[in-house]
Amino acid sequence: MINLLEQLFELTRNLKDASLSGDWDSVLNIQRQREALCQTLENMEKPDSATQGDEIRRLIQAIQSLENEVMPLIKTQKKNIVEQRSTQNKGKKMTKAYKGI
Repeated sequence: MINLLEQLFELTRNLKDASLSGDWDSVLNIQRQREALCQTLENMEKPDSATQGDEIRRLIQAIQSLENEVMPLIKTQKKNIVEQRSTQNKGKKMTKAYKGI
């Protein structure tokens, strides 16, 4: 489980880097990988060892911290895409209206 959490941490770090560089295709790809890994983690048995539990807790907190940095970047990009789409739709409607004149 710890190895998978370390992979999830690395993917989350890559997600942050891709978000900061504006590589939104990579963001989408990495997010899909993260979702699959999270699904695998959810289906695993929880560790019995207190030492493992501490390490798992530390990794989860590190992942959550990175996610808290990344999510505002993704939300801003999503908002920009929605605004661009709205502007494009308005332009199409105007073009269609003028063609009828």
